[in-house]
Amino acid sequence: MVEPTKNKEIRMEVKPSVFDNLEKTYKEIIKSRKTPLLVMFYSEYAGEILRYDIDALEEVFDDFLKSKGKEGFNELDLLIHTHGGEAHTSYRLIQLIRSYCKRLNVLVSTHSHSGGTLIAFGADTVEMGRSATLSPIDIQIEGDEKEIFSLLSIEKYLEFLKYTSKIYEFQNEKNKTQFITELTKELVQEVCPSKLGELFRLRSLTELHSKALLNNYMLKNESNKKGISEQIISRFTKESPTHQFVMDYELVQESGLVVKKMDSNIYKYTKDLINILGYLERCGLICNFYPSSTNKKRPFFKIFSLEGVNENQKK
Repeated sequence: MVEPTKNKEIRMEVKPSVFDNLEKTYKEIIKSRKTPLLVMFYSEYAGEILRYDIDALEEVFDDFLKSKGKEGFNELDLLIHTHGGEAHTSYRLIQLIRSYCKRLNVLVSTHSHSGGTLIAFGADTVEMGRSATLSPIDIQIEGDEKEIFSLLSIEKYLEFLKYTSKIYEFQNEKNKTQFITELTKELVQEVCPSKLGELFRLRSLTELHSKALLNNYMLKNESNKKGISEQIISRFTKESPTHQFVMDYELVQESGLVVKKMDSNIYKYTKDLINILGYLERCGLICNFYPSSTNKKRPFFKIFSLEGVNENQKK
């Protein structure tokens, strides 16, 4: 997660043309795809997926559908822009979205990292722009000194022990065991056992969530969905070099995830939409700080539709 800003909110004068550009941009996306668009935009520097988002998103859906006299969507596009956040909340958010639609297309024109990647696992298909990235869904927790510990980092340390003991070619198991024990003590001194246990517990939970999403949605019609889902999860956890590792279209495709390249025009318009929302945030019109918070901003959630386009929303 990018280090959040701790400055007070600054409001800027808004260019009148920005709202015209916003309307023109989202309409171009919907005209081209003929599908309603849900936008989940998190602040670049102070946005994080948090439990408050569940009620906020549910309210957005209910208000929109009530105003249209609809029950849900046959198909929905989700444009997501986030560095991630709480994994359990990410799982609940995507399950909430799926309760309102039969088919979901996740659009990533910039980045949908960590918890955002877990949300993408709940799509029927993921479309990525030429510079878009996903990232490992590995778990991180905060230590006593505000240090961030990643399970991937610990696993790589253990791989280092195994590799080093092999290089030294210990003559007997006793020397090898002593070598590994001493270095493992160093690890436990840095990361207390309770933190280590919490990391592995959260990893297991995230893997269960990932399997449920992949098997129930993206891979539901695959005969070998168990094997494919295990491959995907492994690529986004154990096989990733670091938590900060980003995966472009080619790497995501190699993982087994159902992904395709975004149409060049859609890519342009979705990036424009993200840039406009970033501008509105800087002007202080969206993504304001939570009350009594100087480092956590609310997300921007909105469903865009276009009258006259066959939205085919009713289930």
